[in-house]
Amino acid sequence: MGTPRSLRGVEPGRPIPPLPHQVDACPHPRRRPHGRPPGARSSPGRDRGLLGEPRRVVSPRGHQPGQSGHEPGSRGDPGHLTAHAVTPTFPVTPIPRRSGAPPGAARREGCPCPRRARGNHRKAPEGRPLIRVGCSGWSYDDWDDFYEGVSREDRLSHYAEIFDTVEVNSTFYGGVDSDTIQNWCDAVPERFRFSVKAHRVVTHMRKLADVEESLGTFLETVEAFGERLGALLFQVPANLHRDDERLEAFCGVLPRHRRCVLEFRHESWWCDPVYDILEDHGVALCGVSAPRLPREIRATADFGYVRMHGTSDWYEHRYGKGQLRPWLARLEGLPDPVFVYFNNDVRGFAPRDAQTLVALLKEHG
Repeated sequence: MGTPRSLRGVEPGRPIPPLPHQVDACPHPRRRPHGRPPGARSSPGRDRGLLGEPRRVVSPRGHQPGQSGHEPGSRGDPGHLTAHAVTPTFPVTPIPRRSGAPPGAARREGCPCPRRARGNHRKAPEGRPLIRVGCSGWSYDDWDDFYEGVSREDRLSHYAEIFDTVEVNSTFYGGVDSDTIQNWCDAVPERFRFSVKAHRVVTHMRKLADVEESLGTFLETVEAFGERLGALLFQVPANLHRDDERLEAFCGVLPRHRRCVLEFRHESWWCDPVYDILEDHGVALCGVSAPRLPREIRATADFGYVRMHGTSDWYEHRYGKGQLRPWLARLEGLPDPVFVYFNNDVRGFAPRDAQTLVALLKEHG
C-alpha cells in the first residue's frame, strides 16, 4: 500500500502529521452518557468504583482482576499476532538517551536495562518494526461474539491466541495480588506482554505530586509480571492542565528501567516544552485517538504507545478498515516496540478493530 497522501513529503525530524479532520477546537473530551467522565465505563456489571474508594481485589476465579471492566485488571488487549509492521516511510523526532545509558545500549523487551541510544531501534524479523496490537482489558459481558463457546476462566487464554498484548486497567482502581498476576502470566505464551495502568491515587488524587509512596506501591505490584511487563501507563486527568514544573518532578521519580507512558486528557499538554521534558526523561507521549483531543504523535522515548478510544464517541465508536488504514504509516514511524490498544470496548468493537488492524499490518507488510 502506498503512503497516505497526508503523510507524503514529511521532513526528517518533523512530528508525525495528524490524520485529516483530527484536531478539534474544543479542549475537553466529551462527557459520556449520563454525565460519566471518559474514565468511567458503561459495560453492564462493571465495577466502576469512586475516587477515594479503592476497588476491591477480585479473586482469580470467576471475574478476574485485569480482565475487564467487570473485573479488576479489565480491558484486555490483543496479544497474538505480534507486530506485523512495515518499513518506516518517514522519519520521526529522534529519541534522546537517558542518563546512564551508553550509546547503543540494548535491552531485551521487558528487562530492566539502560535505555537504548537515540535511533537505535530494535527490529522484528525481516527488519520490520515490532507493533503489538491489543485491547484495554479482555473480559466484557458484551464481547459474547468474541468469546463464543469460551468459559470466563479461559477468556485470557483465548484472547492471547489472537493478540500478543493487553492493557490492564483494574490496577487503576485497586491493587492486584501477585498470585492473580501469576495466574495471568501462566495463561499466556512467553511472547505476550501486559501493559499496566497506574493507580488513580498517583494520577487523579495526588495529580502527579508527592507520589513516592503510592508510586512505590504500584511499582512493587507490577514487578510480579517479570519479563511479561510491557509498559506502565499514567493517565493524566482532564482537570490537570499543563504544569511543566510538576511534570518535570514526576518524570524524575519514574523508574528509568521501565517503559513509562503519559496520556494527557487536556490539550494544553501538547506543546514543545512538554515534549522536551518527556524526551529528557525517556518517557513516552501516548498517542490518542479520541473526541476533542489533539491527534499529534511525537516520539519522545525509545518505544511507541497509542490508545484508540474512538473518534465520534468515547468507547462507543467502531473504526473499521477505512479509518484504520491511514494509521499504518503513523505507527511505522514510531520507534519500536509500538503498543497499540483499542479502548472502544462497547459492543465488542475493540477486539474487532484490533483484529482488523492486525490484518492490515500483515497485508501491508
